[in-house]
Amino acid sequence: FNEDAALANTEQRFVQLFGGEPGRPPDGFVSTADQVLFLANDPLVINLLQPRGDNLADRIIKMTADNPVAIAEELFLSTLARRPSLDEVKDVTEYLAGKTGDARSKSVRELIWAAMSSSEFRFNH
Repeated sequence: FNEDAALANTEQRFVQLFGGEPGRPPDGFVSTADQVLFLANDPLVINLLQPRGDNLADRIIKMTADNPVAIAEELFLSTLARRPSLDEVKDVTEYLAGKTGDARSKSVRELIWAAMSSSEFRFNH
């Protein structure tokens, strides 16, 4: 498995879907059905969210639930390049509360997906 080649293919897929036409910037924000379906269902995106090595999902899953601020900060700094607000820390804490094992792993992947699918991510990254 050639990780560099896989990442190059991943980057190309994102550029195709979100990059627009070369030399023709869009007049405004337009979200296409292809983009929405890609983020919601494409195996490439789903695979990126799987915990492995030292990726974001793996790091968050390994963090203990007794420090929800650290969990929220890892999520927000890694995806949105900013610290979470108090309300966002509360939302993350409540969403993960009481979840262990596979349920926690799935919830962490859903949080990352939600951040990656947000308009803030799209407009800033």
